[in-house]
Amino acid sequence: HTDFANGDSCLVTILASQVTDQDGTPNNMDQDYSWAFEVTNGCFVGSTTPIHDIQGSGLVSPIVGQSVIAEALVVADYQSVYSIRGFFIEEPDGEQDANPATSEGVFIYDNNFGVEVAVGDYVRVAGTVGEYQEQTQLTTITAVTLCENDPVDATPVTVTLPFSVTTFPERFEGMSVTLPQTMTVSENYNL
Repeated sequence: HTDFANGDSCLVTILASQVTDQDGTPNNMDQDYSWAFEVTNGCFVGSTTPIHDIQGSGLVSPIVGQSVIAEALVVADYQSVYSIRGFFIEEPDGEQDANPATSEGVFIYDNNFGVEVAVGDYVRVAGTVGEYQEQTQLTTITAVTLCENDPVDATPVTVTLPFSVTTFPERFEGMSVTLPQTMTVSENYNL
């Protein structure tokens, strides 16, 4: 009578001699029945949707309104900021696709869902793909699971201004970036 721990394996056997039917003449099962399972925290099992598929290569996600599960690295945490109430996740370096037009990061609007995350955590998030102020996000969150994982990195992308077209930054939406050039802010009311 102890709780299972992550990684525990369990073999369950139903003994044929201890199971009888109730149709008048009790008969036992023909043979024992066994199955096994391993305890997980829900991470790294089942299908997930890569963030680059959630983001797509256009201005709007190609799967708006669909329920998805994503697993990725927390790269920014704004859960305690009332006007933001969420966090950003990004595919680790080894899981990013080779398409430069798709973003590898997305905002998770968890709206005080109740699971605290921190930068560097690897998480599994279930929610609905949506757009808010022209930015893709997961909303209507149904699960956030902190995963046990070997340390992974999501290296910030180096971005240089100016952009060739105004839609160019879409490929960096939700990602951590670095701007190596000297920049000057000339107006900050709308910044």
